[in-house]
Amino acid sequence: MSQETLHTQICDLLNIKYPIIQAGMARGHTNPKLVAAVSNAGGLGILAASRLTPEQLREAIHKIKSLTNCPFGVNLLLAPPEQGNHNVATAQRFLDHFGQELSIPSSAVNTNDIQLPPSTIPDHLRII
Repeated sequence: MSQETLHTQICDLLNIKYPIIQAGMARGHTNPKLVAAVSNAGGLGILAASRLTPEQLREAIHKIKSLTNCPFGVNLLLAPPEQGNHNVATAQRFLDHFGQELSIPSSAVNTNDIQLPPSTIPDHLRII
């Protein structure tokens, strides 16, 4: 029995076998082992880097490269927060407004003490 494979232009562009791109999820959900596993399986693994220090980013990239020789990506949050949205609680209150309009329950996450880290984009770009 032959097995059909979905192959699209994105596969050729990214040099991957399958048109599967793993989301770069922050807060430790994406780690080097997951990124390498997705890439080794034929997709494009993505490392979430916006909450990593430059040193952590360097270590994570080295770890991924030790686990795969396949392509992978690094996801950086390039957009600065809007004025007044410098902490997670403020941003969550803003998003909860839309949730109320759409009848989506507000966030159950306590965001009062969580602060967004300062931007390390210039340092991250020097590493990548």
